[in-house]
Amino acid sequence: MIVVPLPGTDPEPSVAMTVNAALFETGRLVLLAPAKAPQDFGEKAAIAWNGSVQSARALTAAMPLIESAKSTVIMTAASHRTEAEGASQLAESLEWRGLAVETQVLEEGAGPVGSELLKACQENGTDFIVMGAYTRSRLRQWILGGVTSYVLENAELPVLMAR
Repeated sequence: MIVVPLPGTDPEPSVAMTVNAALFETGRLVLLAPAKAPQDFGEKAAIAWNGSVQSARALTAAMPLIESAKSTVIMTAASHRTEAEGASQLAESLEWRGLAVETQVLEEGAGPVGSELLKACQENGTDFIVMGAYTRSRLRQWILGGVTSYVLENAELPVLMAR
């Protein structure tokens, strides 16, 4: 696992470059740490699930942390019905392993998915998020915005990402 600061915590361009290098060039799980250390870590996990290869890689790499958490919530956007179905299947798979899991569908319309994800994590008392990084191209995220970019700039809790 590679540990780097969340880019939103430090305006220095080298931080963003280090994060991008860790995500795109290592194939490893990256723990993005907030500026302020959390009081609790590992009690309540959130998995941001969109059914992508990147999400699956992040989940696989973070399984030791997921397994040690007391509870886990799988969050998915309502915009894609197949993603919600996939989240239910993932929950069943994790429950089969003896984990306490629930699913939460993030409704559209209230704001960008990244914003709704972070809001739901705060409301649920989540200690950390596990998610895939840049499941769409960086150019598309730069032009249209995206969940990864939003979370990198706005998260105040630890985020585990893989690409």
